[in-house]
Amino acid sequence: MPTPFSSTTRSLATDVPLLSWLGWSLSALLLSIWLGWFFFASVTVFETSREARLEVQSAAHPLTAQVSGSVTSKALVLGQEVSAGQLLLQLDDRTEQLKLTEERARNLGLSNQINALTREIDAQKGTLTTGTQSNQSAIVTAKARLREAQHLAVVTKDKVRRLAGLRDQGYVTDADWLKANAEANQLQASVDATSSEIRRLEWEAKNVTNRDGVKLESLKKELAKLQGQQELSLTTIARLEQSIEKHRIRSPISGRIGEIAPEIQVGSFLLAEGQFIARIVPLGDLKVSARFQPSDTMGRLFAQQKARLRLDAFPWTQYGSMDALVSRVGEEIRDGFQQVDLLIVADNPNIPLQHGLTGQVEVAVETTSPATLVLRAVGKLLARPAASKGSTPAS
Repeated sequence: MPTPFSSTTRSLATDVPLLSWLGWSLSALLLSIWLGWFFFASVTVFETSREARLEVQSAAHPLTAQVSGSVTSKALVLGQEVSAGQLLLQLDDRTEQLKLTEERARNLGLSNQINALTREIDAQKGTLTTGTQSNQSAIVTAKARLREAQHLAVVTKDKVRRLAGLRDQGYVTDADWLKANAEANQLQASVDATSSEIRRLEWEAKNVTNRDGVKLESLKKELAKLQGQQELSLTTIARLEQSIEKHRIRSPISGRIGEIAPEIQVGSFLLAEGQFIARIVPLGDLKVSARFQPSDTMGRLFAQQKARLRLDAFPWTQYGSMDALVSRVGEEIRDGFQQVDLLIVADNPNIPLQHGLTGQVEVAVETTSPATLVLRAVGKLLARPAASKGSTPAS
């Protein structure tokens, strides 16, 4: 049965305000929620590195040839673990070995000459000491005889003087006086002879001392010359040993061989001085070395900021990521990038970590509201035309 038009119009007039109010109320509620989120919500801002690489904490050590020479043996296997000082490569050192053998033989001959000369010097010192003592003993004996003869000569002279007085008085005959006077002259001659002998002994002692001393000094000079030659020989031996050691390429640290020059072969291959041989990667904890665009991160990256690592060889959608922490932030710009080191704080059991893996790092640089991010993006967009105009060269 048809409805009157007036009734339909009144029904529509009654329903429209209620639906409209509900619609506007729902829109206002949604707008309020969105505005609250837009101005008051906290959003974590991440900066992503251009590249990142897993590295050991200590730098890898390259092995280079210290001298040129042909390879005679090698013990280089990629991935092999080596210890510090382990011999990895041997260069031909036969010429140096022959020179070393020759120099050691020469040094041995010098040592024998030095030992023989030292014994001769000791013997000469003994002879000089013995001769000096013998001469001194003879001089002492002669001086004792001289003192005795002088004493007897004085006594005899006194006796002659007294006999002379008695002879003048007639108590002593001339024969007795002459006998006493002859005895006095004999004793004086003995004194003179002993004095001459003492002078002769002293001259001989001095002459012997000078002669033996000159010979001793000559031997000492010869010894000093031989000792100088021996020191030079020892220096030559040390230099040859050092040169021979340079022909032996040893591992400077404990680690793993991470790279080997492919052209190194035993036999005909000739290494040039300074040529790269291999690279030793030290064992130890790994770090993440990442590079960021300075315009995005300068002044925004600091130590202890949280980060996450995603590796290229292990897609994060399948294997997940790893938590990391910023440890050091470089202040200098190298090759147009800022260097940042990070430490892995939580390993991922699905990912075997090793030196050389590449990937990307995302660092949480700040927490802010969406409104701030929008204003920041608008500011960058407005700044670009101004920068472009400012950089246009004048015609």
